[in-house]
Amino acid sequence: MSRSIENKFITIPGYRVNSLTAAELHTIWSAVEKFGIERIRITPGSQIAVSGLAADQVAELVEKLGALELPQPMPARIKVAVAGCPRCCTMPRLRDIGFIPASVKARTWHVYFGGHGGRIPRIGDLIGASLTLDDSLDLARRALLVYQHEAEPQTRTSGFMRTTSLEIFLKKVEKVHLLTQVKGFDADPARM
Repeated sequence: MSRSIENKFITIPGYRVNSLTAAELHTIWSAVEKFGIERIRITPGSQIAVSGLAADQVAELVEKLGALELPQPMPARIKVAVAGCPRCCTMPRLRDIGFIPASVKARTWHVYFGGHGGRIPRIGDLIGASLTLDDSLDLARRALLVYQHEAEPQTRTSGFMRTTSLEIFLKKVEKVHLLTQVKGFDADPARM
């Protein structure tokens, strides 16, 4: 079996990742372990890219990832950054969604939403502080649901956040959370 060149990323065809649940992250992690993948990243185009994967294993990995239920397309591309420390080298505050560790010991995260590093930069808003990983991912998913249902096509999260106040946005995100607690309810922010 021939291994790929180190640091050469292979983009997995047919998948766009805008947000991931904890279960979906678990599926990806089990694929990483099974195939001995060295690195995984989400590209600026919201695709999954991996390194350290043998070229003859791509089809099998695609089948494994088929278990992921990926969300509907977003109004615009979503960039996500995860920082390993508070220094923010991956620029999470300048991404649509950013995760910064609140405490390495407690394994908690700060979640930012609505950042943009383009020609009209915007620092993302802190929408959750000191959350567990599952709670952080759930919050990001709910924020994306609100964004998905309310933003105009081709509007990035930063542009969307310029059209609303953080307080109103967070109330809608919380309402999605409360509605999902109702058994069998499909959290559609359009019903709010």
